[in-house]
Amino acid sequence: MNYKAPNTEDWKGRPSSQHDYLYQRIECLNLNNLKEVIHPTFGIVGYAVDEGVRRNQGRVGASEGPQSFRTSFGKLANHFDASVQLLDLGEIQCIDQNLEQTQEYLAETVYSILSKGIKPVIIGGGHDIAYGHFKGIQKAYPNKSIGIVNFDAHLDLRPFEQGAHSGSPFNQIASEVDDFHYLCIGYRKNANPPYLIKRARELQVELIEREYSTTQHLSQVFKSLNSFSKKVDLLYITIDLDGFADCYAPGVSAPSPLGFDVDFSLACVKHLMSKGKVISVDLAELNPAFDIDSRTSKLAAALTYHIIDSWK
Repeated sequence: MNYKAPNTEDWKGRPSSQHDYLYQRIECLNLNNLKEVIHPTFGIVGYAVDEGVRRNQGRVGASEGPQSFRTSFGKLANHFDASVQLLDLGEIQCIDQNLEQTQEYLAETVYSILSKGIKPVIIGGGHDIAYGHFKGIQKAYPNKSIGIVNFDAHLDLRPFEQGAHSGSPFNQIASEVDDFHYLCIGYRKNANPPYLIKRARELQVELIEREYSTTQHLSQVFKSLNSFSKKVDLLYITIDLDGFADCYAPGVSAPSPLGFDVDFSLACVKHLMSKGKVISVDLAELNPAFDIDSRTSKLAAALTYHIIDSWK
């Protein structure tokens, strides 16, 4: 089976009788028991998959990312209103290296979550997460235009004729939609061969280079985000943790000292959230096998906290 149900034993933290920490706010719920919600509800799903990373010749270990995330997220202080529901909806796993089937299962999962009015937060796992995630959004909103905002050092537009992988999700999406809207923030030229940049231009991908992905350039970046947001009905945010400088995120498949910083990414995410169009979010490439002092899982947890706190 591709699905592993959540376990309350995965959520632990400092003892408190006042629900001071997030581990005390998490409700574990089997995907098969989803119900429509009234209050703001966020569904955390683990994408415990690194088959796409293996196929893309990266460093495997991201399948343990969701569990590492739970450890860090549960320890954060709780400041959410009592009406906010935080759900752990379990994990999606890859069986027999069948990544394509796993992506389809993720698509159905995202569709089910959205159809109940729950806001998905998917934690990966390789960036092949993006293809299944987008397909689920598309199924839930078939008549809406969906803009992809990717925080990433890589364009992930590689060919996929030999099968899907962590470097191909946006090329897969582009091959299946008539109206492709993709903005990549923080991409690095030296991390993308010329043919990928050519492919991005063919697809009219909007690019913000790493050199301009700084707090000093936020006003111009915000203009780009505003322009992109106006073109679409919905926004899907995907954050590849390897886009951050490796002092913040050493636990990824492809670390680099030349990535963007935390303040820049948080400012951009909060600005996007203010548009009221964000429908779903994921974080990819959390690889605890190469982390240092849980730095990357703590970053993923903190990002998720701020995302939920600012989600309109």
